[in-house]
Amino acid sequence: CWMQKNMNYQTCNSWCYDNNSSNCSTYGRLYDWQTALKVCPKGWHIPTDGEWCILTQFIDQTVDCGSDSWSGTNVGWKMKEIGTTHWAPPNSGVTNISGFTALPGGYRSYSGSFYSLTLYAYFWSSTENSSTDAWGRNLDYNYEDVNRPNNDKTYGFSCRCLQD
Repeated sequence: CWMQKNMNYQTCNSWCYDNNSSNCSTYGRLYDWQTALKVCPKGWHIPTDGEWCILTQFIDQTVDCGSDSWSGTNVGWKMKEIGTTHWAPPNSGVTNISGFTALPGGYRSYSGSFYSLTLYAYFWSSTENSSTDAWGRNLDYNYEDVNRPNNDKTYGFSCRCLQD
């Protein structure tokens, strides 16, 4: 059981995009990796890389969970909110048949700058790739597949919690 919305729990090392609280209301907060591991309520957790794999392959069996780039046939279309209210155009072909309703909250860089609101949804996994990097997932306004990036833990990304 996955939460249907991005986390919006205010804590240290969490930010609203452009430091604008209305962005938190819509897209949820952005968290660095260490903070992300602690924001889910009791009985929930940040999904592992493997749990992201299970979800995305359940939605689209062509997803390659070992790839560190874009894969799948149409998993992104099945996970994103329909329309261009929050996603930049074209965001076409989207069905949100999974009910995940991903929103493009963008990200916060290690320097404190914000990027890509309405363009990309970035999510943390709890799985480290190294002492400085962790795996995640992201969706794009113009792609139908899913990306499995390895990101610097100091970046600020959205979080979805998974029930224990």
